[in-house]
Amino acid sequence: MRLKRSLLLFCMLVCILIGTSLSVKSQILQRDSLALVSFYDDTFGSTWINNSGWLQAPVGQWYGVGLDPGGQVITLKLPDNNLQGVISDDIKDLVSLHVLDISGNHIEGLPNVINEMEVSVVDAGNNNLSALPDYSNIDRTFTLYVNDNYLDFSDLEINALLPGLIYYPQRLSATSETREVTLGSNQLLDALIPGNFNRYQWFFQDQPLEGATNSRLDLINILLHQLGRYHCVVQNDLLPRLEVTSSTINLLAFTTISGAITNEQDKALNSALRVYRITGDTLELTQAPSLQEGQWSDHPIAMGNYLIKAAPNDPRYPPRYLGNGSLFWEQAEGFTIDGSQGDLYYEISALDELTGSHELNGNLVSQTALPENIDLYLFLLQAGEENLVAHTKPGSELNFGFTALPQGTYKVMVDLPGLPLTSTAEIPIPEQSDPLQIVLENAENLLPAPSIARQWNEL
Repeated sequence: MRLKRSLLLFCMLVCILIGTSLSVKSQILQRDSLALVSFYDDTFGSTWINNSGWLQAPVGQWYGVGLDPGGQVITLKLPDNNLQGVISDDIKDLVSLHVLDISGNHIEGLPNVINEMEVSVVDAGNNNLSALPDYSNIDRTFTLYVNDNYLDFSDLEINALLPGLIYYPQRLSATSETREVTLGSNQLLDALIPGNFNRYQWFFQDQPLEGATNSRLDLINILLHQLGRYHCVVQNDLLPRLEVTSSTINLLAFTTISGAITNEQDKALNSALRVYRITGDTLELTQAPSLQEGQWSDHPIAMGNYLIKAAPNDPRYPPRYLGNGSLFWEQAEGFTIDGSQGDLYYEISALDELTGSHELNGNLVSQTALPENIDLYLFLLQAGEENLVAHTKPGSELNFGFTALPQGTYKVMVDLPGLPLTSTAEIPIPEQSDPLQIVLENAENLLPAPSIARQWNEL
């Protein structure tokens, strides 16, 4: 009888324990399911790229959800899946979660309760985060990926001491602002990059400004040589791998120019003008005035240093750079335009008419496609004396030709602003009968070499 009673009590205890276990497991599964449903709603699950199984099948079949043998959620991996919105603190009910991967989505906010959970990896890289909760009191092994977001130094500093913080790079795109100023005025430039441990370096025309190491740059009594582009590069002592560049501020002062192009008889030459502003080591093509009967007046222009080229419509007259009349940009004389330069007048003489019977044809060869309407001319010079004989622009296939050439020795020079001058060897005519091939070196880089700045400084 006693044995029978003991056996009965044992069976009752087992049933109670099993029932309790099933009840606890049911509560865990329900808690995790509700947390996942909240996550689904927070991140607009109906618009995910892949939401198979969610809210329909058993939790273990929900896309991206990983369970342990006991049925608890331990991983939630949904990278590159069009998740949006802000993840709420309801995620804390996933008490066994170890890995949360939401990288490559459009998440705008992380939950505040990560430090209360057991999660060891949160990958929120490549999202739309512009702020972070304070996770600095997490004392477990923890890795947080927040790279490729929109976080500045002030957003990151609070978590900077987390050993597992992956914070660089960030997608902080710098903008550009143009400010019209007057000479002699003052301007205050602000980097506008917050942070308590920042270090600043201002740049002018992409060159560092000595001593300009504050968040603000105060320009007093602005002079002509101070007009141009400014930006600030910011680093941070707590976040040494991240570098942020401020918006570029372009300071411009404006005036007007007038002038005329004439021939040797002082008659107007209708021409196309090319106006290149010298900015640091580069040439910047700017809007040119339109000529009426060879003249222009009161054309607005930013003050600065310029090369100006006139290409007469009459093919008897070669294109020339105003000032010293050079054919080639590297040898051209620059202008300082500051409102006191006066009118720009320039005379271009016609070339002698060619009466020979020979031709010289060829092609330009470039490894990269050249822009349309490029300012490229070929000049045929008499070898030795360097006298200009003829000029032409290449065709659409970069082909060119010179006709009516007398017998003699020539060379071809190619002028393309921004590239070093290209020259052929001496060419005997009529012995040279095969088409020429002239290779344009470094044509993929149409910015001039630093010699531009050195040349200008020597003028």
